[in-house]
Formats: sequence, structure tokens, C-alpha cells
Amino acid sequence: MIRSLKRLMSTVGHIVAIDEHDCYLDHGYRPRCIEDDCYYVGPIVTSRTRAEQIAEEHRRKSAAIWEPAR
Repeated sequence: MIRSLKRLMSTVGHIVAIDEHDCYLDHGYRPRCIEDDCYYVGPIVTSRTRAEQIAEEHRRKSAAIWEPAR
């Protein structure tokens, strides 16, 4: 029961893609929400791991399950 509840909770919220960003200065990653009614585009960061953390934060905020770390 708890395992299936955790699986359902992990699919709640917006779907966020990680786009690769190349320019002449650096290579980076940018989280971008792909929901129709949301226009969220995150910052360009150099670490894919950090971009995934930002994407997860947006997903949790959109599902109203986000809590600050403090």
C-alpha cells in the first residue's frame, strides 16, 4: 500500500524536461516545463544534476507538496 502511494506521489505535478544548452562560452542544462498551461523555464546551470534538482523542485511546487529545506 505505501509503496504504491509513493509511486503515485512521484507522478504528481508538472512534467519537466532538461534541455541541453550550447553556446560559444559554455555547455549547460536548463529545466523547462512542458505542460500546456505552464511557461516555466529555469536557469541555465552547468551541472545536469543541479538542473534535475531544479526540475524536481518545480514538479513538487506544482503539486503543492514542496517544503523548504529549513
